[in-house]
Amino acid sequence: MKPLMRSLAILVFTSAAAVTAAHAEQGIGIVLGQPTGVSYRMDLANSQAIDAVLAWRLGQNEYVLVHADYLWIKPKLVGPREFTADFYYGVGAILALPKDDVAAALRLPAGLSHKFSDPNLEVFTELAIAFTLVPETDFDIVGGVGLRWWW
Repeated sequence: MKPLMRSLAILVFTSAAAVTAAHAEQGIGIVLGQPTGVSYRMDLANSQAIDAVLAWRLGQNEYVLVHADYLWIKPKLVGPREFTADFYYGVGAILALPKDDVAAALRLPAGLSHKFSDPNLEVFTELAIAFTLVPETDFDIVGGVGLRWWW
């Protein structure tokens, strides 16, 4: 399981960075909720982004989870002029690897985020509808709050 975790982490975070090296707007941080883990986002041109989370749980019901989303962003859509939040929505996938099984789901996230310029931090909150397809069909609503450092 450990080599698989390492491989998934490398795949998620290096492939996202390789999509476009010319665009330097990238952030990494943590997300707390369902799931809790490491969060990465890279802004693309035309108010779009790619984000990914690598999460894990140790103990009796241990698993590794990776989700990745393609996002569309509506900049400065919510809030007063002094503190505006970007609204975003998207489509993505979840791959969960419990101890002896595999689960895959379609993910439809939506959320709000605010980037501070000094320091280069972003706070965000998100809800997502998850449609599990494998090993059985299911429906769930997940979400979390997070913080990312941008460079």
